[in-house]
Amino acid sequence: MSRSLMPGAMKFLGQGAAYLALAVVLGYFSNSPAYIRLAPDTAVIKLSISHGGQHKGECGTRQFANIKETRTTRRALQLCPRERHSVLVEIFLDGERVFSREQPPSGLSSDGPSYFYERIAVPAGRHRLDMRMRDSGRVEGFDYETTQEVELEPARNLAIVFSTPSANFVIK
Repeated sequence: MSRSLMPGAMKFLGQGAAYLALAVVLGYFSNSPAYIRLAPDTAVIKLSISHGGQHKGECGTRQFANIKETRTTRRALQLCPRERHSVLVEIFLDGERVFSREQPPSGLSSDGPSYFYERIAVPAGRHRLDMRMRDSGRVEGFDYETTQEVELEPARNLAIVFSTPSANFVIK
């Protein structure tokens, strides 16, 4: 009878040893090695923009006779093209470019906003931040420009968004 109990006891002891080994491995990796997200003298600039570029082409005005002939759900006084221009965003930190990207409009008809989300690690301290955006399709210059002096504390986040009502960059 003792022989039939022996294999069951050994099985439970083996499972207990395996669980103990797993607990030791999990315990070790829960504290070691130490994970450092940022260097001690580094801050983060987060860019988060959703902005629709200007429409390609000019809006046209319909004639009254044409409006009467169309369905009631389509009776707009102005006809505007759906397609939008790409949006270009550039960020300079103390005169050095840290971000530059041109993003096409989203949507099947290229009529949605352009989305930007970027995380940029920079040295902490006082900096001059230049932000520029072009949404009109022009080749030279920018439609929106802002320059600000900012104090970036170590291990802190600085958020940059574009406010449509004020048509300018906002730093939070």
